[in-house]
Amino acid sequence: MSFYDKASLILIPSGTKEGVCFSQKPTNGDGDFTFTRASSATRVNSDGLIEKETQNLITYSNDLSNAVWVKTAGSVSGSKFTPNTVTTFHNLRRVISIQNNSVYAYSIELKADGYDFVLLNIPTGAGTNAGPIIDLTDGSVAGNYGGTTHNAIVESAADGYYRVKIWFLSTSTSLQLDTNVFPTSTVAAYAGDGTSGVLIRKAQLNQGLVADSYLETTTTAVYGGITDNIPRLDYTDASCPSLLLEPQRTNLLTDSEFFGSWDLNASGISSIQPNYSVSPEGLQNAYKVNFIVQGDSDIGLKKSFSVTGGSTYTHSIYIKGEGSDIGKDIVVKSKRSGGDSAGTTTIQTLTADWVRIDFQTTYAANNTAANFYLSSNDASSVLVYGAQVEQSSYVTSIIPTYGASVTRVADVCNNAGNASTFNDSEGVLYAEIYAFDDDAAYRQISIDDGTNNSRHAIWFYNNSIGSATIASGSYSYLPLLTTTFTPNNFYKIAYKYKQNDFALWVNGIEVGQSSTGNVPSGLSQLDFDNGVNQLNFYGKARSVKYFPTALTNEELADLTTI
Repeated sequence: MSFYDKASLILIPSGTKEGVCFSQKPTNGDGDFTFTRASSATRVNSDGLIEKETQNLITYSNDLSNAVWVKTAGSVSGSKFTPNTVTTFHNLRRVISIQNNSVYAYSIELKADGYDFVLLNIPTGAGTNAGPIIDLTDGSVAGNYGGTTHNAIVESAADGYYRVKIWFLSTSTSLQLDTNVFPTSTVAAYAGDGTSGVLIRKAQLNQGLVADSYLETTTTAVYGGITDNIPRLDYTDASCPSLLLEPQRTNLLTDSEFFGSWDLNASGISSIQPNYSVSPEGLQNAYKVNFIVQGDSDIGLKKSFSVTGGSTYTHSIYIKGEGSDIGKDIVVKSKRSGGDSAGTTTIQTLTADWVRIDFQTTYAANNTAANFYLSSNDASSVLVYGAQVEQSSYVTSIIPTYGASVTRVADVCNNAGNASTFNDSEGVLYAEIYAFDDDAAYRQISIDDGTNNSRHAIWFYNNSIGSATIASGSYSYLPLLTTTFTPNNFYKIAYKYKQNDFALWVNGIEVGQSSTGNVPSGLSQLDFDNGVNQLNFYGKARSVKYFPTALTNEELADLTTI
């Protein structure tokens, strides 16, 4: 049975833009949801990969003529930098404010046009001039200056250019990027011929271990991907997306991907290798941790973080095995670093696939700090990505950090429809959704009048699914489910209302009904909350529909059957 014609509002998540989650019906925009989240976020996209915010922090990224690009002993015409005839060093320079002790990736595209060598000098602090020398005849790294190549990778780009990608750990709040042009691989002063030079384009700087896809900038930095106020259509559970709505959370680990900042106990770790393997992002930014096999789970790789005594924290990390380590075990644990004993130890068997593991610890009242540990008395290595600690009883989507803790603000989705969408006298509110683990608060989806005094609501609370009608501030609860719901599983729920005729259906079964109750008036919007941005629903929504007529029992059974 098709319910499209019977419904006056249908959300099947498929389209979004900043501040909006589009409904499929009505098509005039009246059914679209208003969306806010004042921070970036992550999701699992349709390719099954983690997608997060992308950045280009360099302004005028493709306009070398702008004054922000300082020309030393040379000039720019279009994309070409031409050294002059003075005997000296010839370069383009950018100075950018950055976060200290943070991981960045820098990329730029280069092509020979008379001169064949470029030194990308990237001093990350006073007296630390260093960088790779790139041979533009073949895209090789011809050498380095200052004792390091800054982890340079050179790739072929369009039009005969080479894209050079470099990642580094900042040691200052100011970054100086120098593009030095030379006729040979020798770093020395010289006099140019006034015509030979190098073509330069598409400069980019972003946080992280790998360079993002290029984003063009002019006067300001540019951000892409899952930026502020972009709704997340998440594909974790199926080929069709769900609208992902999560509470505010903070990743307390200051480096979620840069395991080079973690503490390595030399008795338990032989080495770590950055950008060793393809991560759940589909990018070459996963680490390999090489263990010295031993039985002490406190001897290995660890990261410290602050805790509030008496609170529960969820720890998570992506892990993967390779080669002979598949099927072997590693130890992942939390442990307080002072005060009364508290911690959790979990043994994880490695597979050939990326797996996100999570576990909870409630710290003792006098605990103020703890450690996140990786070790092994079995496997020789593990691939790792995306470590997180959040103050909560359940895990949420990964929050990337690069030198400091980061907070993802709560998703807020509401205000779909108007008075003409809803029928005060009778109707059905339907949702195919799942809620996250119970967090001791009612989590509601409601049709209401913009207040919390007149509404119909479906809610999750205390491991139960329920429904309620509030007319003029008076609550009429229908019977709760007699069995608890299992968090992180989808349910098809329909709530029918009509004067003295209410029913709640879940997964094809009528689980509650009432022949007594009044209906509210003035219904004007559909919200993932109680009408006033409280008791917000957190979980995933595959579909939400509103019907302005009270469907029959046969229709309700058909609508909600899994």
